Amino acid sequence: MCIHEGSIVVSAMTPQGTLNGFRTLMQIATGFNESHLGAVLQGCILNDVPKLAWRGQHLDTARHFHSSDTVRKLISVISRLKFNVFHWHLSDDQGWRVESLVLKELHQVGGMRGPTLNGHRFSKYGGAEYQQPQYHTRDEICAVVEYARQRNIEVVPEIDLPAHAAAIISGLEARGIRDFGRRINASQGNQDCATELWPYSQYPPNCMGGVFGIMLPTKAAVQTAVTILKDVLELFPGRYVHLGGDQAEYVRKIAWSDVVSDLSNSTDHGILQSRLTQELIKAVEAMSKVAVVWDDTIIGVDPYWVPSYPTLGMLWRDDFVSVPMIVERYRAQSKDKRLPRIILAPKTRTYFDYLQYLPQARNKVWPLQTPRLNAKYKAVTLERTFLTHISTIESPAVYGVEGCLWTELLWTAQSLEYQLLPRLLALADVAWTVRESNHGNWHMSLKEQFQLFEQVAVRHLSIHRQPMLYRGI
Repeated sequence: MCIHEGSIVVSAMTPQGTLNGFRTLMQIATGFNESHLGAVLQGCILNDVPKLAWRGQHLDTARHFHSSDTVRKLISVISRLKFNVFHWHLSDDQGWRVESLVLKELHQVGGMRGPTLNGHRFSKYGGAEYQQPQYHTRDEICAVVEYARQRNIEVVPEIDLPAHAAAIISGLEARGIRDFGRRINASQGNQDCATELWPYSQYPPNCMGGVFGIMLPTKAAVQTAVTILKDVLELFPGRYVHLGGDQAEYVRKIAWSDVVSDLSNSTDHGILQSRLTQELIKAVEAMSKVAVVWDDTIIGVDPYWVPSYPTLGMLWRDDFVSVPMIVERYRAQSKDKRLPRIILAPKTRTYFDYLQYLPQARNKVWPLQTPRLNAKYKAVTLERTFLTHISTIESPAVYGVEGCLWTELLWTAQSLEYQLLPRLLALADVAWTVRESNHGNWHMSLKEQFQLFEQVAVRHLSIHRQPMLYRGI
């Protein structure tokens, strides 16, 4: 970018780079009033490049449904901060949110929610009951994808398999397909859930958290999954598809104990999951897509197998899994000895549904959630998100970074916005900016960007309001 004698020239190698150049100019301009801006920028030459290739934000519309208008508003905000990936979590135990042409029961039944199963044993948030299916139509999805494309953002859909598949199982059972997966006794995932009620309901479980259904490790189940994936991926022209893969280790032993798998002769359930994942990755690669998986698929399955290049791994369990651990696993097991491509989405730093600060009694969105007394991190503060910078420089295997917004307790658009901001600003800085280890007065640079949020009318926690925003708790 060159600013000289009343002219501004933005040049880049690609149209996407040009748009990012204009975004940079907008970010600079938000820090000054009109009378000072010209003087500050006069004679300025700026070379600006992103630190990370994958700069993403995730939204779960499966646990609680959120409209396409809400999704577009989020995309508008992240595009102004030069994010380039929107990770759209469209299926989970609690709901299937894509209109299906080939298996209509997926959205007609999988998009429903019966009475809440929470709160029967403890005082927890119950969860909204739906009187009619809640899902995104195919036209709505195509409109969102195009809206994102115009803003240099790729939409990456997530169809979570093999676990968290209760909504898919509910829809398939209504279709008469009973060899895809098994419902799981909910008490194995959430002790507050009324386990005796859900297995007899035709709808997905209306219950916070937990794992309530898992796909079977069989060729028949894989073929059904491929049919579902083909139908969904017609709507998403991008390179990537997220296949999930998390938390199956909690339930696969019980669910698969009497299953005779035709994918492998092994009776080890971790190996069976790895073979199942291999089949799903091969299927999406045959559709000219690149798979993304949660770190459970790398650490926690077959110890002698890792997903092959170009599959991306998304690290979320940073209280258990580290970048060096994944790199070491690939060095030991990868046939071509390539470094893995890791996207950082650490739950103790970039899970924006977590508390923003303590004391929890002041938090408007999580009034019923009290962090465990022995929790290592009781809140994901603004500073903790910002200090993800340290993790991004520890290995050349780090390909990107992503914020996650899960919606078990976020049922309104206003609550989404409140939880996202201002931590989204810190994540944008992590994704784009190369910083030294001494970050100095980092929060002052973020504070200048709040005018951006006022322009798009989003709610946020004031950066001036609470000093505990800055503490790494």
